Amino acid sequence: MKALGWKQIVLALASFTFVAACLILIKVMPLDAVSEMIHGSMGTASGWNETLKQATPLLIAGLAVYVALRAGLFNIGAEGQLMMGALCATAVALNVTGILGILLAIVAGTIAGALWAWPAGLIKAYRNGHEVITTIMLNNVAAFLSAWVIAGPLKSSIGLTTSTERVSESVWMPSLISDPPFHLNLVVVLAVVLVGVTAWWMRRTVAGFELSATGANPKAA
Repeated sequence: MKALGWKQIVLALASFTFVAACLILIKVMPLDAVSEMIHGSMGTASGWNETLKQATPLLIAGLAVYVALRAGLFNIGAEGQLMMGALCATAVALNVTGILGILLAIVAGTIAGALWAWPAGLIKAYRNGHEVITTIMLNNVAAFLSAWVIAGPLKSSIGLTTSTERVSESVWMPSLISDPPFHLNLVVVLAVVLVGVTAWWMRRTVAGFELSATGANPKAA
């Protein structure tokens, strides 16, 4: 791993200074703010529960960004890919229950997320369209499409809110630890495993090396 250069250090210090100045302007001491942030996110069982719940999908989506970056591309469309994956996984989970439903939902979500990135890849490969623009545009399309599907074909017949039917508990991913208010879901472990597998693939396989080499210097590769 490369050491941080002076530019990165200066940028980080400037960012912290700016945030601290903003806090002081609203009469909040920076150290108090940091203390409250740490206590709220990791100081209680419910805090840990919420932190892990919010971090898990971001961790998985972050891998989509990371792999693209190693290939020399900017995948700004992880949000849309996550939405379409979640939408398709939900559609399957509403119709198939039990272990089979869990497996099919995971497969459907994975395929849907990958396919949503496919048009941007084709445009980049055959028309040299910049992936930043195309993936950002696909995010908006995914948001509107998801809203339409949830308000239309998948809309719950119960209640006035715009949401899908409640997914059967038999299709929920199991909790490894369930001690309310703290729950450690299996997905958290799978996300960490995915990070490790991706790192191993990048560093220890021919395909991973080829992808990294292409990202570092496409012409030489």
